[in-house]
Amino acid sequence: MTFPLVVLAGLAVVGGLLSLPFGDLAFLETWMEPMLGESLHHLSLTGSQQLGFALATVALALVGIGVAYLIYLRHKIPEEAVEPSVLRHAWYVDPLYAAVIEKPGLMLSKFCAYVVDTKVIDGAVNGVAALVRGTGSRLRAVQSGYVRSYALAVAAGAVLILGYVVVRGGS
Repeated sequence: MTFPLVVLAGLAVVGGLLSLPFGDLAFLETWMEPMLGESLHHLSLTGSQQLGFALATVALALVGIGVAYLIYLRHKIPEEAVEPSVLRHAWYVDPLYAAVIEKPGLMLSKFCAYVVDTKVIDGAVNGVAALVRGTGSRLRAVQSGYVRSYALAVAAGAVLILGYVVVRGGS
């Protein structure tokens, strides 16, 4: 988390440097003028006003850094005195997330793992395997290895088909 914050701080410094006054308009204002149009000229400040705002901003930042130093590094001021409970607990987003997303997701994953997977998917696979095994066991008895038995079965099948055609064709 430190590296992204350092990158953002560096970009903020560059942005601040771009808005320093150079001549009539700041470089950033001139650069942004095609996008923002005439509204920039209504917002322009004199050099002394910009300097005053810049000094006030730096002073407030230094006060914030000092207070943070006293609270978090030196532990001179208790955190509870400055930071409300809601902020200390990050707006209670984590418990809300756990209740709304995590617990239902866990229940759904357990249902899928123990019901859908074991009963439906494994049941279908095991059912097909049992069907193939049972069919193979029954058909194994037909395989005797005697050619005469096979020829008799072919002849019986041909007679049955011929009989079916004669009966169907006659009506």
